[in-house]
Amino acid sequence: MYYSTKIPLNKLSSKVMVQNDIKTILRLRIKEVFDTCKSSTYPNFCRLIQTKEGYLKAETMIIDYVIKNTLPVSTAIAQLESELE
Repeated sequence: MYYSTKIPLNKLSSKVMVQNDIKTILRLRIKEVFDTCKSSTYPNFCRLIQTKEGYLKAETMIIDYVIKNTLPVSTAIAQLESELE
């Protein structure tokens, strides 16, 4: 009998759905932080998010950083802010 080493489509779809759910949750949390963005706290990010392109760039940077380092969004933003200086 032949056994496939491929991941079944339903399991692959579930993994992709979970990743998308996590990213959606992160995007909402990022939006909460940026909605109250204070230039005294996050001057580089506040300046960056003034345009749609800048907002998407900042959002992508933060999501990647959070996932890579398993940090809360607010911590990731603070650490990335210091790297942007």
